[in-house]
Amino acid sequence: MANLRYRRARDTADRLGQVFTPQPIAALLAESILVDASEALRVLDLGAGKGALAKAVLERNASATATLVEIDKTNVPALEAVFPSRTTVIQSDVLKRTWQSPIHADLIVSNPPYSTIPSTPELEEILAVSGLSFPVGGGEWIRGDVAFLARAWELAERGTHIGLIVAAPMIRDSAYRILRRRLVGELRGLCVTQLDEGTFQNAQVRAFMIAGQRTAHRRRNVLLRKAKADGTIIDEIEISYSAATTSLDIDYHQALKRINVRADTISDTLASIGASITRGSRSQREFERLGLRAFHTTDFPGAIEEVFLKGSAHNTFHSARQGDILIPRVGTRCLVRQARVSGGAGLFTDCIYRLSVDQRNHARVWKTLSSSFGAEWRIMNASGSCAKHLPIQTLWNMPLLS
Repeated sequence: MANLRYRRARDTADRLGQVFTPQPIAALLAESILVDASEALRVLDLGAGKGALAKAVLERNASATATLVEIDKTNVPALEAVFPSRTTVIQSDVLKRTWQSPIHADLIVSNPPYSTIPSTPELEEILAVSGLSFPVGGGEWIRGDVAFLARAWELAERGTHIGLIVAAPMIRDSAYRILRRRLVGELRGLCVTQLDEGTFQNAQVRAFMIAGQRTAHRRRNVLLRKAKADGTIIDEIEISYSAATTSLDIDYHQALKRINVRADTISDTLASIGASITRGSRSQREFERLGLRAFHTTDFPGAIEEVFLKGSAHNTFHSARQGDILIPRVGTRCLVRQARVSGGAGLFTDCIYRLSVDQRNHARVWKTLSSSFGAEWRIMNASGSCAKHLPIQTLWNMPLLS
């Protein structure tokens, strides 16, 4: 997800975090809503962009009407051309209370901005009124998909269908477990679809589609699916309520299924046990120019999985010592490797992560990393289509076997 706190936006779409929904994915979301195609739906599209989601629903439901709310005035002409006799366009910020929905929506859809949004008293009120529990973030900034979900939840009534596209943290990070409990319990017929990383033009994001109908809380099973960029479903699995609160990521549950481990037996992550994860200070080439030896991805041993570092600790650069665990950060073929430092000390390159954990959890972390589950989890959660890499935030949320 783009983070506009640390860089200058290239254009309006970048500034607003706009990632427009391709037609096949919009059609897939419309098909995921469990309503009769002849039902006269009243649709509310929050952050309508160019109108792909509302258009897909209106094409599928001939009697449906839609209200489209969009902040970017340059998109308004395109929105007004989407079934003009059946749509109303409101040019406004979804997260402002200066607009009011003219309808009680039967269906709320949204592809929220892929950005972080400055917090305001108005937005804090929306989050509070929604009644949902969100992890405390950086204080002054809020994730776009979190803010839009809160707004949709605030506007939804019992019986309202919801269809949103959200980023991976909400689906699988341990910090969002309480939120998932609400979504799983209060969305009847919940279906969560993992989208291909190449789905959105000019953006490589881990995104998921959630669709369900808001009802009273019950313990329900959930359908997880995986879709190609053209909207074709290539895998699906049904999981229990308790498993769903742990994660709504189909790859996670398929990996557990392959090694015959139940999701509800896993409660901790690297983050929750307080593990320290540190990336190396310099590239291999930079260390070589400085005349310094550093552990690199090519230095991982074979079956022994233990290394004795023959360098020394350094005052300027990150060093590894006895008891630390080293794993690759990048490399399609070597991501499943790991090594324990059995002695000595030495530098490591920026292609390596150093994991430091207390003695109480050391064996458990090593057991997970060296298991088939640990290998599969890293492969499935690595980012990038060619040169695979593990983002540090992803690694923080690696589940630990008991």
